[in-house]
Amino acid sequence: MFTLGRKIDLSYKTNLMIVLFSIATLVFSWLWLGELSAGIFLGGSVFLAWALSRELNPAQPYSAFLTVVFSLVNLLFFETIHILIVLWLLLLLRLVNGITGKKLTLLDILSLFGFTLFLSFNKESSLFLLIFTLAMTTICLFSDRQKLGIIVTPIAGILFIVQNIWMDTLSLLNLAQLSILNGVLITVSSLSVFVFWFLSKIPTPDDSGGTASPSRVFAGQLLFSVAVLLMVFDNQLSVNDQFLYLAVFAGVNLYYLSSNVLFN
Repeated sequence: MFTLGRKIDLSYKTNLMIVLFSIATLVFSWLWLGELSAGIFLGGSVFLAWALSRELNPAQPYSAFLTVVFSLVNLLFFETIHILIVLWLLLLLRLVNGITGKKLTLLDILSLFGFTLFLSFNKESSLFLLIFTLAMTTICLFSDRQKLGIIVTPIAGILFIVQNIWMDTLSLLNLAQLSILNGVLITVSSLSVFVFWFLSKIPTPDDSGGTASPSRVFAGQLLFSVAVLLMVFDNQLSVNDQFLYLAVFAGVNLYYLSSNVLFN
């Protein structure tokens, strides 16, 4: 996704490790479950879980490998993982948190806007436009492309309202309809905001060799938590999706608490 993309330099040991581990997961899952498609989804989900953790905790890259370990629970009872939604969340994070170290381009924003529209109509839910609108609001507040954000944000907001009225797609679950797994994910994603606040204060290099803005890093972390919460209530997540996001939260939180609180 141009500026939002990240080149995987295999000369770095950690990058090579995750690529090899993802391929190994793909092959093992294929043999274990007897379906190539399951192997592709699980191998891809391992890589994306690692990538999400890297964006949420850029100051402590090894927390992503703890996430990978937790994400392997999906091997035990695989049904489906919405890979495109995970990828979309990853790109939203990079749009907001400024880890690229580069100025956002019009093409970056419009490409992600198009991706959002695709998901919104494909999944028949205006929730994706709502989350994109929240992301663009943070661009208006914290990014160097505030003017561009001011133009795109109301357009996305209007489309959200129009789709919601036209298709009546935003139907949130009430508390009685939530499962135990839903409740655990809601609790963990909410409590994670407190850890994210401290994480965002750790000086973090961006991809261009500069220093990432703490306010933008925290805005990305907060957006991720809110997005997961909204998707739970909109019933957009499979059981495997929920375990993947739980693995991300657990890996980031436990690594930070163990390295900065328990053993500091």
